[in-house]
Amino acid sequence: MKILFVTCFDSPGGQSNRSYLFAKELDKIGHNITYFTNKYNHLDDHKRSMRDLNLDNNIKHIFVDNKNFKNNKIVSVMLNCLTLLKFLKKNKFDIIISSSVPLINSFFALIAKKRGTKFFFDLRDVWPDALFYTGQISKLNPIYIILKMMKIIIYKYSNGLISALPNTFNYINKYNKNLSQIYVPNAYKPYPRYKKKFNKNKLRIMYIGRFNHNHDIKIILQSAKYFLYKKKINNISFDIYGYGDNLKYIKNYIFKNNLININLKGKVQKNKIYSLSKKYDLALATITNVKSYQWGININKIYEYFNSSMPVIFSGNVPLNPVKQASCGYICKNFSFINLSKKILKFNKLNDNEKRRLSTNAKNFFDKKYNLKLQTKKIEKFLSIC
Repeated sequence: MKILFVTCFDSPGGQSNRSYLFAKELDKIGHNITYFTNKYNHLDDHKRSMRDLNLDNNIKHIFVDNKNFKNNKIVSVMLNCLTLLKFLKKNKFDIIISSSVPLINSFFALIAKKRGTKFFFDLRDVWPDALFYTGQISKLNPIYIILKMMKIIIYKYSNGLISALPNTFNYINKYNKNLSQIYVPNAYKPYPRYKKKFNKNKLRIMYIGRFNHNHDIKIILQSAKYFLYKKKINNISFDIYGYGDNLKYIKNYIFKNNLININLKGKVQKNKIYSLSKKYDLALATITNVKSYQWGININKIYEYFNSSMPVIFSGNVPLNPVKQASCGYICKNFSFINLSKKILKFNKLNDNEKRRLSTNAKNFFDKKYNLKLQTKKIEKFLSIC
């Protein structure tokens, strides 16, 4: 099949690469793939050369040159849409797979496609509802209303919907009960298996991810403070890798409270996580209490933790929690740093065999549920029957 992937911020080799990974796998099994995206985006380092993008030579790449607007997301999105319109006037495909976010370029892809082309919507986040639930926009805002109308049209006229979130089926059915749907999480190549070793007489904990309003870094800071000053425990340490809007707050909190058991490590590349994780005993995934998680989670750190054979403590309340499904750690639903601290102590009391069982469960779950080849075959079958 001749397939066009339409994205805005998914770059080959970039921080957001769900579409490109599936595109590469579909190419390997014989499909004719064209990949349409912006050349620059706010998620990645703008200084990277084209040689650093890990391009698949079998795939035709259409890069929208938004260099002059690389720090302006709105203008970059509009340039993407206008370029897409021109491109689709001259080219026809059997299938278009267009992803959110943003929503607007998927809308343009749907209305500009030629007759006979099937359109599949790759749902990452439930926009604009998620924006409302996180307090970023009002339902009375004209932008919200426009995005809502676009979303309804996309749901109504798509041939199928691929959801990266596990709990969107009932929500989508409210708009189009006849739309074929499938759940496909982010997927990656499995890392090599190994027998995990754990530190003696100390517990090393890692967190990897964003520092924004959806990720609860404060609960980790509070737990570290609790161990250090309330429990007088100094052999439990936290290493935090990442970046985001709350970095200044984190630095100030650590300095103000003299948290010598926390180390800020900065950003880490995805290809370094596997080797990096081997020196840690436990990984944390912490989210805030926002209603946008009612549809489930699609958090890259979970995939990386599981693929790296890491036991996980998850703080947050979500349906179909992968940590629970994998039986690879503990869950704290009440957003309490005391509860999080108790779970950490509970893990610390396990012997090595018990810890290793959680490690093995994480890896087994990844290989079964998040394996790139298996999920690509699932997509291919879905495309063929819709």
